[in-house]
Amino acid sequence: MRPPARAHTQVLYASNNRLEKWSDVDRLKALPLLRDLLLVNNPIYKRHNCPPTPAEPVGCQDWREQVLGRLRTLKTLDGLQHVVVNLEAEGEEEDDEAVAVRADVVVEAGEEGM
Repeated sequence: MRPPARAHTQVLYASNNRLEKWSDVDRLKALPLLRDLLLVNNPIYKRHNCPPTPAEPVGCQDWREQVLGRLRTLKTLDGLQHVVVNLEAEGEEEDDEAVAVRADVVVEAGEEGM
């Protein structure tokens, strides 16, 4: 028996929908192979992805952290590539600890192969 087609979904463009709560985003965990997600212009996006202002210089930029923390398989969110790099801790050869460094990178069209 074949698994449902949604189990193979790797790319989902769900912008301009009615996703309002974090539980709506959490439902996407049912897509274990999801790597590229577009959620712009959903009510939850508008509420949690506001730009900095003079009154609130940090803005409410918890959007990416929240989504990437909930959907660990993502490589691209809203057109920005997500990269995790593990670096060995210097001076601690006996420990196998690693430091995770996260970087969000903008990839222009045609540059993905780089």
